[in-house]
Amino acid sequence: MIISVIDFKTSTKRKIPSKIKNYFIQETAYAKMFEEMYDVPIERIVTIIAVEETGQSQLFVEEPNKWYDQLVELRQQYREEYGL
Repeated sequence: MIISVIDFKTSTKRKIPSKIKNYFIQETAYAKMFEEMYDVPIERIVTIIAVEETGQSQLFVEEPNKWYDQLVELRQQYREEYGL
């Protein structure tokens, strides 16, 4: 069994991974918060997008560790911008 964060999204058009990096960073944040609360590692983040244009869905599977550095960088930018 692989414990995963699964995030359901909707879109009018199909997406490509390079355009949804923010989804992966958001899901990585959920994974890290869960790990901190329950001391259970999350090995996978899954994005499922229902696409209105085609009536089909898209599935993206990533590892949160791939996106962790970008999450930390984004958090630092937020702190600097808002003085936190």
